[in-house]
Amino acid sequence: MIAKISTGSCVTGMVNYNHSKISQTKNEEQKGIILGTNNINSEELNAIVNAISNANSRNNNVSKPNIHISLSFHKDDILDNETIYKIAEDYMKDLEYSEQPYAVYRHFDKEHPHVHIVSSQINHLGKKINDSHVKRRSYKITRQLEEKYQITKAVDKNEIFDKKDLSKAINEHLEEGKHSLSAIMKRILTDVLEKKPTEEKQFDSLLQEFQLIRTIVCDEKGKQKGHYFDLRPIEYIEGQIEYLKESNKIQGSELDPNYGFINIQNTLLNNKVEKEKLLRNMMGRVYFVINPILKNAELSLKPEKLSGLITQLKRKGIELEVKRSQTGENPNSIYGLRFKDIREGHIYTASDLRIKTKDFLGTIDDDMKNLSSKGISDLLSEKNEEKNAISFPKNEEHTYENHLNVFDNLLSIFSSSIPTNQESKLPVIKRKKKRRM
Repeated sequence: MIAKISTGSCVTGMVNYNHSKISQTKNEEQKGIILGTNNINSEELNAIVNAISNANSRNNNVSKPNIHISLSFHKDDILDNETIYKIAEDYMKDLEYSEQPYAVYRHFDKEHPHVHIVSSQINHLGKKINDSHVKRRSYKITRQLEEKYQITKAVDKNEIFDKKDLSKAINEHLEEGKHSLSAIMKRILTDVLEKKPTEEKQFDSLLQEFQLIRTIVCDEKGKQKGHYFDLRPIEYIEGQIEYLKESNKIQGSELDPNYGFINIQNTLLNNKVEKEKLLRNMMGRVYFVINPILKNAELSLKPEKLSGLITQLKRKGIELEVKRSQTGENPNSIYGLRFKDIREGHIYTASDLRIKTKDFLGTIDDDMKNLSSKGISDLLSEKNEEKNAISFPKNEEHTYENHLNVFDNLLSIFSSSIPTNQESKLPVIKRKKKRRM
């Protein structure tokens, strides 16, 4: 059983594509049927379109609120309509869509049994349903349903590798020709896009970490019109060797429509807009943690340990990535900080958050400098008495209001060297007054 997920914005087009196959003419066999609907009062085309459109309208900030899922089974599986609908219901329940309006269509245009499910990603509260690692969660669900319904374990020829196996698969493909090249590229692109890049340069840099090179194709007038991807040895990427082997480049749109040139451009732009929109809330949460550290520095009190800072940020849903130098006069010293919003996936630099890295590091005790990876893991687990230290505020706006005073104070602190009290030159952020009801 293979699940493929895509998103979009045109409800009518998505539903009409599937609904059109259930119509039957005198000289044609029926190409599909509708197996059923969930939280939709009719199986008519307009009813399905309206139900999904109404759900989408609850949140206009999501650019692609539709979700279109296909579930494909092995050609040897004999599945009646009732069973295949139950499988679809279980799949949607496990994917957290049981309360959503959706319709399930079975098509007969392929040799193997398969269904299409159309729905909305916006729930009854106007929130987007969690899509974090959705493809990996979907993969796990399909494996469980194969066991439950005793159906054939179908293997996608473009199977996505686990992260731990990806590096090995890349080397084996380049050296021995093993594994599907398109499967490897899909895995790389999945991982890179999960990092929510916002610029082309950043996107290309992340690809090269996985030895994937992107080449832009231009038309006769020099206008960019497409791109293709190519897997290369690490020595080539670092400029140490000339790679003479014939390229096996693949166009992005051939891998998947989502990886086409225009779609990647739109994804980067959407990431940028979303990241900027969430910046102020991120600053509020980060400053809530580091404000006491700065106060301690002003009073010459005992500095906060780095391990403690990491734990405190994690409780606010933020993962701190410490960048260390590998060479130079002071190896293993910190030269940069990156803050990841664990729930949203966006990564912010210290500069993004208006933090002067050098000054801030002067207030921290780097108790992790000489530890191995195992030592760091042990130290952090000591700091976490509870297994699940991450907690997310239910209301982001409320969280921001709670931390706004901290945010305003810190803007002035970071505008000068710590621990001076000079007046901030940064813009003052005015708080909006709430209207009393």
